[in-house]
Amino acid sequence: MSFLIAKQPIFNKEGKIVAYEVYLRKKGNLLEYPKEVPYNRSAYIIVEILAEHGIDRVGEEKRVMLNVSVDALLNKAFENLPMEKLIFELLKPQIQVGRVTIAQTLKSMSRFEEAGALFASYYELLEDERYQQFVEESFFISVDFPHLKDKRIEQLKAKGKKIIVTKIETKEQYEEALKVGDFFEGNYLESPYI
Repeated sequence: MSFLIAKQPIFNKEGKIVAYEVYLRKKGNLLEYPKEVPYNRSAYIIVEILAEHGIDRVGEEKRVMLNVSVDALLNKAFENLPMEKLIFELLKPQIQVGRVTIAQTLKSMSRFEEAGALFASYYELLEDERYQQFVEESFFISVDFPHLKDKRIEQLKAKGKKIIVTKIETKEQYEEALKVGDFFEGNYLESPYI
C-alpha cells in the first residue's frame, strides 16, 4: 500500500499560518483516512514519511501537528523527529489502556515536552476522567466547531489553554470561532492538500 500525507494549515487570529496538521491518506483516495490502518499504526507510517521527505519541507518551516492516540506516544520512532517542530494532537486510544500504559505515556509526554514538543488534547479526552492529566499537561485544546460552546472549553481557556478550533466550514462559523479560539482550521479557511 502506498500512503501520502495531506496537510491543512492552522491559522492564528491575524490570518497567518502557524502550523500544518498532517493526515495520513492512501494513494487513490485523498479525501478519507485509510480505514484499514489503526490509528496507532498510522503514527509509524507518518513518521516514516516525514523522515523521508523532511519535516521542514512538509511543514514549510512551521510546526507539524500529528494526530496520535495517547498510547502511540510510546512509539520510539517519534524520537527520530525534531521535537521543536511537532505538535502532538492526542486522541483517545482505539483500545482500552490501563493505568501502567497511561503512566508510561505521561512520562513520554514529559520527555517530548522537555525536548520542545507541544501537545493539543482533542476535545474527546475531556469525556473520560482517565485522560484528564493529558488535558492538564497540554498547551492546546483542539475542538471541532460544533462543540465550541461547551462550558468546559471556556473553563480551560480561563486556565490559560490555547484553543484550536477545527472543522470551520462557513464564514459564520469562523466569525463565531474568532470569539473563543486562538487558532483556526477548516475547509472554509483552506482545504487539505498534498
